[in-house]
Amino acid sequence: MWQGSDEQIRFRYYWNESARPYTDSGIPSSVFRVNWADGNNPVAATTTVQPKWILGDWNDQDEEFNNAILALSARYFGGKLVLLSSTRYDRFETRQRSRVELGDLPLDWDGASRYYKPDAPADWRALAYIPRDNTTGAALATAPIPAATRPRVNTAIPANTSNNGVQVGVPFFAGDRFRNDYSNPINQGSGLKVSDGFVYHALNWVSLVANYATSYVPPPVGAFTLSNDVVTPQTGTGYDGGVRFTLFGGRLTTSRSTAASPRPPPRRSMPSSAAMPPATPRPAVAIPAASPMSSAPTTSPRATRVSSSKCRARSAAAGA
Repeated sequence: MWQGSDEQIRFRYYWNESARPYTDSGIPSSVFRVNWADGNNPVAATTTVQPKWILGDWNDQDEEFNNAILALSARYFGGKLVLLSSTRYDRFETRQRSRVELGDLPLDWDGASRYYKPDAPADWRALAYIPRDNTTGAALATAPIPAATRPRVNTAIPANTSNNGVQVGVPFFAGDRFRNDYSNPINQGSGLKVSDGFVYHALNWVSLVANYATSYVPPPVGAFTLSNDVVTPQTGTGYDGGVRFTLFGGRLTTSRSTAASPRPPPRRSMPSSAAMPPATPRPAVAIPAASPMSSAPTTSPRATRVSSSKCRARSAAAGA
């Protein structure tokens, strides 16, 4: 078992030391090992090893972002009224192929071949299972719950050795399907960003301004919501308006404005390749009725601006 650090053998190389060059030719074929598993009676032995470079992680990710922008402006009444308008169209598509869980690799894995999870099925969002005891297999509930992450346990290993964190699926769930058995489903969509406004010079020293705008933010790859679903794009709407004063021959400019923008719900980005496990139900709690004088809290407005690009990425990490 190579995944963790307990059983790894490390070799130190120096750029300026010819006795230990930074090449594979200097890697030793045997190591001296002391086993302290037997209390105060350590056992020393020379062990033959065949170290080689192996993959530590691998995932293929493909992201594509396309956009088009149209902007217009116009002046009326001798320049007293200025109209501004812009529209941006965004389209995104993200694909991700995730490596299989380490415990699902073939027993004769060569350390270099890449194994990927299959593509997500059409019913990926609807997968469910009956929770069971990992030891006895007894059902712990009668109603199915979202099948986000496959239950796993440490592998069966010989005495005085370590599995280094490699886990295999619990046999009682062999007939169930879970979301993290698959790569994330393709996430794609499109949307518009609109910004319309005007400036009206009522007098030489007084101007009225107003603007309306919408936002559209494509989601990141591999992000999940708290309900174990792939996140959708963030959208928002904003309004602002005000009065601008230009005084003392243009030497002083001041303005009074107001703005409003509903706060979008936060995203949750999940680590590794697994979605967040389902939340544990909480018992209902009686909440006393609010008094007539109470009021609900409000959230402060916030505006967000993002840029998009087109990129393709493919990565693989290697470890010794």
